[in-house]
Amino acid sequence: MAGDALSVVAALLVAYWYRYLSHRDPIPVPGVESPDFGRYLQAVPVLVVVMLLALAVNRGYAQTRGRAFIDEVYGLIGGVFVGTILVLAAMSLYRSFSYSRLMVIYVAAVTVLLTVAFRLGMRVVLSGLRRRGLGTTRALVVGSGAGADALIHRLEMFPEYGYQLVGVIDDHLTRGDEYHRVPVLGARSDLAHVVMHQSVDEVFMALPPADHRQTLQLIDVIADTRAEIKILPSLLDVMSGGVVADDIDGIPLIGVRRSRLVGTNLLVKRLFDLGVGILLLIPGLPLMAIVAIAIRVDSPGPVIYRQERVGKGGRSFTAYKFRSMIPDAEAETGPVFTSREDTRITRVGRFLRRTSFDEVPQILNVLRGEMSLVGPRPERPHFVALFEQEVEGYAARHEVRPGITGWAQLNDLRQDTSIEQRTIYDTYYVDNWSLAFDLKILVATFLRVFAHRNAY
Repeated sequence: MAGDALSVVAALLVAYWYRYLSHRDPIPVPGVESPDFGRYLQAVPVLVVVMLLALAVNRGYAQTRGRAFIDEVYGLIGGVFVGTILVLAAMSLYRSFSYSRLMVIYVAAVTVLLTVAFRLGMRVVLSGLRRRGLGTTRALVVGSGAGADALIHRLEMFPEYGYQLVGVIDDHLTRGDEYHRVPVLGARSDLAHVVMHQSVDEVFMALPPADHRQTLQLIDVIADTRAEIKILPSLLDVMSGGVVADDIDGIPLIGVRRSRLVGTNLLVKRLFDLGVGILLLIPGLPLMAIVAIAIRVDSPGPVIYRQERVGKGGRSFTAYKFRSMIPDAEAETGPVFTSREDTRITRVGRFLRRTSFDEVPQILNVLRGEMSLVGPRPERPHFVALFEQEVEGYAARHEVRPGITGWAQLNDLRQDTSIEQRTIYDTYYVDNWSLAFDLKILVATFLRVFAHRNAY
């Protein structure tokens, strides 16, 4: 809060300088004296209090652990917007001095920039401390399966959240082995012993729905310890089934969430795809030309690789990619996923796949209406037929157009990562679509373009 308050004060100083002293703003009339700066200084306490309250209402001071930075930025922008509206409303009622409304707009714009920069700096410092083990929470996962897999993956992917996974315990695992690179410390009956001897701060219960009774028993076993207990609901139920809470006169009800990508929302998403797709294509043409030359120089074969993929409604289409492998890479193996040390990938191709630049030509698929900028990644017919038999709910991802990027890819679920986890994230996107969600995924994709661990 102190940092945000300083940001608001600094924003006022910058805005006043630009508006009245820099001579870069054409609105002040030459020869007319600037308004009394002292009156603006007198308004600082009111301005700071209003902005901090507006930020607090927009979750500006909520716990950031486990919260994506882009979500925090949305909260900051919303808070400053609300604060600005309140300040403008107060100015219309205050008659003793005529404050500049344009000044308030400048203050709001600079406040957003400064608070975002300050919060980012805080995150960098806290992340560095947590990566060195300072201020971390020692956590234990109870259970295995899709929910535990997803949780472990997220905590490993974002150490800045401040969780140190000391181990996993479950009856289906063997003590001494590793589960997703996390040591297995025993069976469920060992929970109390492990919590005490490993100084566990937080226990994540990730047992299957059928084990509700045992979950309650295990909670009772460690009730006297200092460990916090968090229950992970069935991820398949919550993320892919799409449940919503409601009540009738205090009687709690659980409803089934339906896809929001129907009717007008489909039109909105299509217009968004066309507008942003054209904006990306125009500056992207020089980049595409450079990549094409690099591919041609690096290895023989076509620059653009065409591949059959399955899109909306299960219909097949031809997807375009920059070629990242040697020609006829699957001539001997048939359809297979690439591996981290795959020798079929060219030198330029390894960079393209690492940064996902090989997907850039799919903007053409977006403009043709076969794909969207954001959505579940399209798979080949061979794998679709296989996954629909093995993974419950996989077909739901074909209710929408596939995307160049998606919620699963943003969470580093790609290549040979769990299909079940990818399906959970993809169907969550389908059930929770919004234009803000699409924008969040696009912005975060650009920010994390070099940070994906499973892009190869």
